[in-house]
Amino acid sequence: FTFRIPFVSGVAKWEEILTDWTTPQYGREKELLVVINPIGGRKRANKMFREILQPMLDRAHRKYSVVQTDHPGHAGEIARSIDLEKIGAIAAVGGDGLVYELVNGMAERPDASEAFAILGIGQLPAGSHNSLAASGGMRQPLTAATAIVNGWMRPVDVMKITRYLPEGPQVTLALCGLNYGFIAEVNVRSENKRFLGPTRYIFAGAQTVFRGGGDPSEVGHGKGGFSLAYTGMKCRYLRSKIDRRLAAPSLGCHKTTSAPEISNLVGPVASELTAESSSPETSEPLPTAESKMLRWLQDVGPCGTSCMACSVLHKITTKYLEKSDGHKMLDPSPIVKAGEEGWVEVDDQKGVSLLSLTNVAVRNTEDRTVWMQNAHLASGYMELVIIPAVDRFTFTQIVAKVTDNKHLEDPRVTTERVTSVVFEPTIKRDASHPDRRYAEFGIDGELIDSASPLRADLLPGALLLMAPAWAE
Repeated sequence: FTFRIPFVSGVAKWEEILTDWTTPQYGREKELLVVINPIGGRKRANKMFREILQPMLDRAHRKYSVVQTDHPGHAGEIARSIDLEKIGAIAAVGGDGLVYELVNGMAERPDASEAFAILGIGQLPAGSHNSLAASGGMRQPLTAATAIVNGWMRPVDVMKITRYLPEGPQVTLALCGLNYGFIAEVNVRSENKRFLGPTRYIFAGAQTVFRGGGDPSEVGHGKGGFSLAYTGMKCRYLRSKIDRRLAAPSLGCHKTTSAPEISNLVGPVASELTAESSSPETSEPLPTAESKMLRWLQDVGPCGTSCMACSVLHKITTKYLEKSDGHKMLDPSPIVKAGEEGWVEVDDQKGVSLLSLTNVAVRNTEDRTVWMQNAHLASGYMELVIIPAVDRFTFTQIVAKVTDNKHLEDPRVTTERVTSVVFEPTIKRDASHPDRRYAEFGIDGELIDSASPLRADLLPGALLLMAPAWAE
């Protein structure tokens, strides 16, 4: 095919247009840093890079350098030492744990604010689960590689986790979710089954349900009885400001709302969201039109490419609500005690089977299952899933519905849209039994001890993710 331009001046103009169109968002002068975890998932990261991403980078004449991680925490060290004058973006070839390390390494930099404003992170899904990439519409490696090569960047929300340890508060960042109870225990049991790849979660889940999961103070010792109950944790949460203002009765899914109507309503809705009210729980409901628009956005369906919900909700949360400050990302959040105004206590007298706080849809690149069907990467809220203590047979019935994405419709499952959550352990540790293993939290696939209180807060639009474009 020959493209003929009749005027010399037109050649320069078309050259300018095509150059701009093919230039990554971080520019042509800066490099892409490719960080590979060679042992993640099924140990396929190097092969995936050589066969998919590297040829595309070479054909696009992109500048890039490659680093292999060789010990735990290495990715964080890499992120802390990046030269922002040289590197414009990071491609993580691995799973969610690799991205978790990179993001926290960026947050520990003295110039964290600048790093988060400049560096985009992309994930080539080579891990076991790859929730971040899949939740952003990049279930296929080729889709993720295309976003990385083109340097498309979109702001996404980040979870700030504050742990109140005896030696002082400690803060980490997460992108996917935080779990306590069943899912966290599955993560524990799956650690020694990594050779199975994603299948290890199925085996670990069966072990947890049928071989004694749910002990209130210990994991894996078979003292849970017939009920799958975890009784050692109090939970309280703060509903999202958007949901608190949506006090009107349910309006259903308004899929007939058109894009122009949505654009026209962004300003009025945001103004209403920031209006002063006497109490977070007694705010006046939004006008009907605005309520319909926001409910349409929240229930429009799964997040992914060209996501209208992310596009509009992000504009609301970042323009009118509290913005994320890179300098303050690792500042500890204050602990919230029971009874504070606006906070809702989870009724857990009999314990819970599961507490799951998610920031993304938690999709799987291996199949079509979705944990939170309507979660979005830049919505301005997190999704809290609560399954009360139920017997093991009932819990199995609920979990089985995940295969056709019907689990959230079960009447025993409660979901809340929240901006902050506090987990407070109620079991005192027995120092006379140092080998006793207690329940743990799972954060982006990483396991942390649950001995100390923990608070999760949302940082709207704090990170640039290399992902396909949203709707504008």
